[in-house]
Amino acid sequence: MRRWWLLFVPIVIIVALLFATAEFYTDWLWFKDVGYESLFWKVITSRLAVMAVMAGVAFVLIWVNLLIARRVLVRRVRIEESDGNVRFFPSSERYLDFLDELLSSRSLGALMLAASLVIAVVWSSNFSGHWLDWQMYLNRTSFDLADPIFGQDVSYYLFQLPFLSESYKAVIGLLVILLAAAILLYGLGGMLSHRVRGGSAAIGHVSGLLALVLGVRAWGYKLQADHLLYSTRGVVVGAGYTDVHASLPIYRILLILSLILAVGALINVRLRRGRLTIILPAVLMLVAVLAGSVYPGLIERFSVEPNQLERETPYIRHNIEFTRIAFGLDKIREHQLPAPTSLTPEILAENQTTIENIRLLDWRLLNQTYAQLQGIRPYYRFADIDIDRYEIDGKLQQVMLGVRELTLSEMQPDVRTWVNEHLVYTHGYGAVVSPVTRVTAQGQPIFMVRDIPPRTDFEVLQIEQPRIYFGELTNTYAIVNTSVEEFDYPQGSEDNATTVYEGGQGVKLSFFNKLMFSLRYGTAKLFLADSIQPDSRILYNRNIMDRVQTIAPFLQYESDPYAVIADGRIFWIIDGLTTSSYFPYSEPLGPGGINYMRNSVKITIDAYHGTVNFYLVDEEDPIALTYNKIFPGLFKPLNEMPASLRKHLRYPEDLLVLQANVLTTYHVQNPSLFYNQEDRWAIALEKFGDDVRPMPPYYTIMKLPGAEAGSEEFVLVLPITPAGTGDNVKHNMIAWLAARSDGGDYGDLRLYHFPKDTVVQGPRQIDARIDQDTDIAANLTLWSRADGSRVVRGNLLVVPVGDTIIYVEPVYILAAGNDLPELKRVIVATKDSIAMRPTLHEAINAVLGRDAGAPTPGGEGPIGGEMSLQALSEQLSQTLEAAKRAQQGGDWAEYGRQQDLLEQLIQQLQTLLEQTP
Repeated sequence: MRRWWLLFVPIVIIVALLFATAEFYTDWLWFKDVGYESLFWKVITSRLAVMAVMAGVAFVLIWVNLLIARRVLVRRVRIEESDGNVRFFPSSERYLDFLDELLSSRSLGALMLAASLVIAVVWSSNFSGHWLDWQMYLNRTSFDLADPIFGQDVSYYLFQLPFLSESYKAVIGLLVILLAAAILLYGLGGMLSHRVRGGSAAIGHVSGLLALVLGVRAWGYKLQADHLLYSTRGVVVGAGYTDVHASLPIYRILLILSLILAVGALINVRLRRGRLTIILPAVLMLVAVLAGSVYPGLIERFSVEPNQLERETPYIRHNIEFTRIAFGLDKIREHQLPAPTSLTPEILAENQTTIENIRLLDWRLLNQTYAQLQGIRPYYRFADIDIDRYEIDGKLQQVMLGVRELTLSEMQPDVRTWVNEHLVYTHGYGAVVSPVTRVTAQGQPIFMVRDIPPRTDFEVLQIEQPRIYFGELTNTYAIVNTSVEEFDYPQGSEDNATTVYEGGQGVKLSFFNKLMFSLRYGTAKLFLADSIQPDSRILYNRNIMDRVQTIAPFLQYESDPYAVIADGRIFWIIDGLTTSSYFPYSEPLGPGGINYMRNSVKITIDAYHGTVNFYLVDEEDPIALTYNKIFPGLFKPLNEMPASLRKHLRYPEDLLVLQANVLTTYHVQNPSLFYNQEDRWAIALEKFGDDVRPMPPYYTIMKLPGAEAGSEEFVLVLPITPAGTGDNVKHNMIAWLAARSDGGDYGDLRLYHFPKDTVVQGPRQIDARIDQDTDIAANLTLWSRADGSRVVRGNLLVVPVGDTIIYVEPVYILAAGNDLPELKRVIVATKDSIAMRPTLHEAINAVLGRDAGAPTPGGEGPIGGEMSLQALSEQLSQTLEAAKRAQQGGDWAEYGRQQDLLEQLIQQLQTLLEQTP
C-alpha cells in the first residue's frame, strides 16, 4: 500500500503540471511558429522583472517589520503602575502567553522569512499585469510638446505617470496594511503606551511606519497634482481655474505638510510619544478635508461660476488645442467651396471617372446576393463585403470583394464530427469581385471574379492560390498533412477535389505535442486519432483578429479587416491603432476613455500561409516608436511592404468616424464660441430601411476640388450637418470630410466647407424629397405591395462632382420568400431636380432634362447613353454561364429567360458596333 502511494503521488503531480503548463507551452510553440518568439519571451521576462522588483520592495518591508516586531515582543509585556505594583491585563493574558510561546519557537526566524517571501510574491503577482507600463516608462519617446501648466513633455503623462500612479497605489497600500497590522498587533497586547515594558519600542516602530506612510503620501500629492490635467471639474476636461488656483496650491501645501509630519514621525521614533502617532495623521487628514474639499468648492461657487467664461477661457483654449492634437485634427487642411452650381454635361465630362465609380451596390445587401449566387455550397459563407480599388485596363476602378470562407457552424450535427471540423473541412476557397456600378439586366452584380475554381478575365484579379486557411470565420484549429484526405472544393454531386497543405505555418504533432494540444483543447480525440502522423501539423489561432491580438495585444484594431488580391494570392489587411487615455487636456471621446489615437500600423496576413507582418506607417507617432523600442523588429518599415499591397492601403473607417465625432465640437477654436456651443456639428443622418442612423463613411474614387484633370483618387468621405435636437434639427449639409488613401497622400485629411449663406441639401433632406416626389413614391408603394415584395433603399451617397453635388440612391426589390435582392432602380438628385430610372446613366440624363427613354437591359456605361464593349462582354459571358447552369440543372424556364436576355444583349452589341466608326 505504501509503495502504491509512492507511485501515485508523482503521477498526480506530473499530470497536474501538464494540465497547468499546456496552454503556456502551446502558446510558446505558436509564437515560435509565426516568427514572434522574441516577443513572447519579452512579455514573460517583463512580467517577471516588474514582479521581481515589486516583490523585492515588499519582501524588504515585510521582513524588516517582522524582525522589529519580534524584538519588541520578546520583552515581557507588563504595566508599571504608579504605586509600583505589577499585574497582567486580564483581557490580554492569554494573548501574551501565546506570544511568549510563539517567540520562544526555534523555527520562528525561518517561518518569518518564508512568510515574508510568500506574501511578497503573492502581492507582486497582481502588479505583473503592469509590465507594459513598466516597459513604456523605460523606453519612452519624447513628444516635443510641453503641457501648459507644468511645462513637462507630454511623454511624461503617457509613459511615466501611468506606471508611477500604479506603483504609488501598490506601495501606499502595502504600507497602510503594515501600519494597521502593527497597531493591531501591539494594541491587542496593550503595548501602545510608554508605561508598558516594551511599549516605547512599539511606539517607535509604529512611528517609523507612519513616517514611511506620510512620506509616500507626499509623493501621492505630487501625482494628484499631475492628474489635475485630466480634471473634469471645469467646463472642459483638463485643469480649470479652480484646479490651478485652488486645488494645485493645496496639493503643494499638503505635500510639504506630509513631509514635515513624516519628519515629525521620524523624530518620534526617538521621543516615543504615543499621542503623536494619532495627532500627526489626524492633522494631515483634517487639513486635507478642509482645504482639499471645502476651499476649491468655495472658489468654484463664488469666484468661477459668476465669471465662468472669463475665468475658464485660457483653460478652454488648452483643451481645444490638445484635443485637436490628440486626434490629429490639427493636421486637417480646410478649404472653402463655392456655392454648388447646376449639373451640366460639361461637368460630367470632366468627372467621367468619378461617375463611373459611383457605388450602386450596397454591401449589406450584396452579402445576401453573393451567398445566393456564389455560395456554391451551404458550408461556404461570406463574412463581409469589402470595398477596394484596382487598376484595370489602365483605369482606377472601385470594386466589391467577398472572400468565400468555410464554416460548419450552421451545418447539421451529423456533419459536424470532430474529423470533419478539424481534418477534412479545413479551408475556404476563392473570392468574388464585382464592379460597384455595373449590374446585369436582372439587377444582379456582374462577377469580375467568380465560381470555384476562381475565374476572371482580368490579369490583376487572377488568383493562383485561392485557399483560405486564415480568415474572419476560421475559429477552429485545423490539422493538416494527415492520412485523411483534406477537402479542397466541390466538383460535382459525387466527387470532391482534395488537397494537401503546403504552407509554411503549423506546429508538428510529435507524441508530446499531441498530448499537450489534447490538454489545451480538452479532447482525447486529438491524442488518439490514428490519422495524425508525425509530419502532421496543427494550425491554430487561425482567426485573423485573434492572430494579431495575440501577437500585439497593446494595439487597438480596426473592426473591419479587408481582403486584397495581389500577386496571385489573397491577403488580409488590418489597421492597427495606437491609443492612450493619458493625453493631457484631451477630451476622452473614444471607447474606454481613449483621448489619443493614431493609425500608425498596418498588418498584412497571407490567407494561405498565415504569415503576419506589421508595418509602421506613421514614423512620427511617439507611442508607436516606443513600442518599436520595447519590441525591436516587430514593426517593419513601410517601404518593405510589397508594392502590390501598398496600392491597397486605405484610411480606416472607425478612425474617421471618431475624428469626425471629435470635429463636430472641436472645429470651433475660439474659446468664447466653444463655450457657448454656438456652432456644433453632427454626422449626417441617413435612412436605411425603417431606421434613421448616422451615415457611415464611404469610399469612392473622385477628383478632389481644385485637383487637376485625371487626378482621381480613392478617398473616404463623410458628410457633415449642423447639430440639433427635437424640432430644432437642421439637415442641410455644411461640410464634408475626406481622408485620402493613395500613395504619399495617405492619411491626408481635407475638410471642405460650403458657404454659410448657401443652403446645401443633406442626405435626410434628399430622403424627404424622394418621399415627396409623387412619381417615385407611387412606384415604391406599388412595388412594396405587389406579391408581398419589399422595397429596400440602399446607401444614399453624396458625391461631389466638380463644383456641384449629386445624390445617388439605389432601390432594391426583395420578392416575397426570396433573399435575392434585385437592383430595380437608381435615384439621382441634384439641387434642381430628381429622377428615378432603371440605370444610373438614364437617371443622370433625366435630371439633365434629356431623358433617354427606354431602360437599358445591361448595366452602366458612359453617361452619353451607349454601353461599353467591356460591360457588354462581361454581361454576355455571365448570362451564357447562367444559361448553362439552368440547362444542367434542368430548370428550363430559367434557361428560356436567359436565352431571351442573350438575344437582347446581342442586339445591343450589334447596335453598338454599327455606331462605332
